[in-house]
Parts: sequence; structure tokens; C-alpha cells
Amino acid sequence: MNNPFSHPLERIFAAASGSGRPTGGWALVGAWLDCISALYRRYVQAKNAAYGIGLFRQVRLPWPTISVGNLTLGGTGKTPMVMWLAGYLAESGTSVVVLSRGYGRVDSRPSAGTSDSLARGTAAKDDEAFGVDVTHRFAGGAARSAQELADEIRVELEGQKDGRAGRAMFELRSHRGLASGARVLRVACPERARVASAMAPVLDRLGGKWVFLLDDGLQHRRLARDLDVVMVSFLEPLAGARLFPAGAFREPPSSLHRAQVVVLTHVDTVGGGTARRQREAVRRLAPDAAVVEGSHRISSVRVFPATRAQNVASPGPAAPGGAPLSGRVGPEAENRDADWLKGKRMLAFCGIGKPAQFVSSLTSAGGVVVASVPFPDHHAYESRDISAIVARATKNEVDLLATTEKDVNRLGEYRFPFPLAVVAVDLEFTSGVEGLKAEISRALGRPPAGAPLLI
Repeated sequence: MNNPFSHPLERIFAAASGSGRPTGGWALVGAWLDCISALYRRYVQAKNAAYGIGLFRQVRLPWPTISVGNLTLGGTGKTPMVMWLAGYLAESGTSVVVLSRGYGRVDSRPSAGTSDSLARGTAAKDDEAFGVDVTHRFAGGAARSAQELADEIRVELEGQKDGRAGRAMFELRSHRGLASGARVLRVACPERARVASAMAPVLDRLGGKWVFLLDDGLQHRRLARDLDVVMVSFLEPLAGARLFPAGAFREPPSSLHRAQVVVLTHVDTVGGGTARRQREAVRRLAPDAAVVEGSHRISSVRVFPATRAQNVASPGPAAPGGAPLSGRVGPEAENRDADWLKGKRMLAFCGIGKPAQFVSSLTSAGGVVVASVPFPDHHAYESRDISAIVARATKNEVDLLATTEKDVNRLGEYRFPFPLAVVAVDLEFTSGVEGLKAEISRALGRPPAGAPLLI
């Protein structure tokens, strides 16, 4: 039976090219998907070969670069992995620049966020954004904002006379509970190699140790990296993998040979022969890589109270204190632990790569999911979506609504007549973490270069 909370494309894949023999029109659809998939495979192989022989040149950044990526269209848990790496590096005294594409941005013009503007959601709607942003104090005691740092970087971009890299969004934050004085800066821009190169002289002036963390970087071959971390889900068998659009893979499993670390996620969802075959496939494809296993757990919940129903169909007014409902903690949010969800009837909604895994995490935490409303990955919410969510919730007499941190960044100022629980998910390692840390140390051992280099 098809999962009603799966992505629409997944249901098409299952009908047209999944298990069993498709018949009738589905057989024709499956044949077309296979043809396009074969062409896409050849493109990916040609691109990787061109980088492998040096036909396409890479940019070597002046500071160590760590990439986190995956083989599939989503659902492996890259974001919790990126956040774990950023926290681990920052706690050791190394400042981090997270380079991401910035999915879901509304405004492509150069924008920067200070603690105030980002908390109010005025910089951009970006579902990969950090949850809490603050003005940071740099070395020497001078208080400077993300806006000032972004201005410096844009000066460098203007000096290069290249406007494409100027479409960047900047966030600067202090890592929660961080005592090392390290900084965590996130830059969202499609032209990651260009904007990172422009940042190099600015980071040199700031001083300290830095590392670039490339979010969703396996396919971004333009930037050279010192460590490739590839996420692989136990729920996506490598054996018999089919490339997009006939399947969920955007890179053939053979690309795992580029990884120095393979992180197997959702270890708690499968067992027996399925888990054994996936582990064997990883060992065969990446024999020299460190293999880490882990699972995702709800670590905390932020609860926004219900508001009046008349505010549902359109963006609501500012809350007391001026902060709208957004991905950042506002004055009206209450922080709870995962146990708070136990026994509560809820409607789950999200627009992520694997929405069924979100429902599973809620159920594992003791929540009672009585209804669900799935949306496509990186979905930009509109008033009709909110109305549909509220209608389903009202019909099912739920206690609350539940969504993800990524989704709440795309809700803007919409209000609900039900409490809204925004769950934070962390990655918990069950084995292999020492091997991961050893590879990180090796990558950080590269001495910094003086300037970005073409290699």
C-alpha cells in the first residue's frame, strides 16, 4: 500500500517503475522515465569524469573545506549533520562558514541579517536558515553585526566585478552555549565558490581558525574539499538504485568512492537482512571510508500558542513584542522537551524530502498523529495551504499541529487556531563517531593557503 504521506513523485515512481510490473499507461510512463534517467546518468558520469581528469578545474579555498552531501533527492538528514559538525567544530575553537544554496528564498537581492531583522523574518524566507541569530562580538571587543560583515564581503565582490555572487544572504550567530569564542556564519548563495572566494580576505582580517562547511556539497564539484561526508539512509537501498526521474537517486551509488566518511542514518528503522545488505554495499563501494551509524531523535519542541481563527487565512498581525511566528524563537514560544508530545492528538504537516520520516519521529516520541498534510520539498506556504491544514485539524479534533524547523521558516507570519509544535531533530550516533572525529582532525590539519586557488 502506498504511504499517503509520501511525496507525490514517490507515488509516481512506485506506480511507474517500482516493484512489480507496471501495466498500461504506467508502463509507458516508466519507459520514458527510464530513458530520461539513462541520459541523466550519462551527464553525471561525464561531469564527474571531467573533474576527475582535471578537464574541469576546482577552486581550492584558503581554509579547510568539509562537504556534507548525499546521493538522493533528500531525506537522509543532512541538516542535523551540518548542525552537529558546526557545533563540534565551534566548540573546539574553530569558526565555521556554512555555505548553502539557500532553498526557498523569496528575494534574490543581496541581503544580510542582524539579530533583529532575522528574528522578525525580514531578511528572507529560507528553510535552511539557523533557528536563532544574534549579533556577535568579534576579537578585540568590537561589536559588529552580520550586516557589517556582509557589506565587507560585497565590497570584495564588487572589486571582482562579478554580480552573480552578490545574490547572497548572510547570517551570523553565536553557537548556543559556546564558550570558545568561535563564530558560526551561514552564507546562502547559488554561486558558492565565488562568494566563498570573496570572503577569504575578510576572514583573514578577522583572524582565528576557520573552516568552510559545504551544505549539500557532493554534487557541487566546483569547490575542492578536504573531507567528503556522504549521508546514506537505510531506507534507500543502494542495490538496484535508480537515478532521477525514474528513482530518487541524483548520483549513482558508485560515487560513494569519493567519500572519506559515510554516515548511515535511520539505523533504528530497519533490521535483519535489509540492514546487512546496506552495510555490505557501503563497504563494497567505499572500502576506505570511515562508516558511522546514527538515528534521528526529537530533541526539543517549541510551542506557539493558538491565535484567533480570523487570522488564519492571511498573514497575521505582529505578536506582542513585535515578533511574528517564524523559524526563530519569539517571545511567545515555550520550550518543551520531547516528552511533552506524549499522548497528544496532532496533525502533522511538512514539506521535506521524506515526510513519512517526520510522522515516524512524532510517533516514536509518543505523539498520536491522527491526520497529516504533506507538501513538496521546500514548499512555500500560501493562505490556501493554511486553510487546508486548519480544516483537516478541525475535522479530526486535534490538540495541536506539528511541523519541522525547516517548515516554520517558510510559514512567515501565518497564525493558527491550534497550538503549533515546532520539533527540533538531532542526529544521535550509535557507532563509528571516533572514526568521524579522526577524519575531521585530518581535514583540519591542512595549513591555510594565502588565497583561493584554481587546481
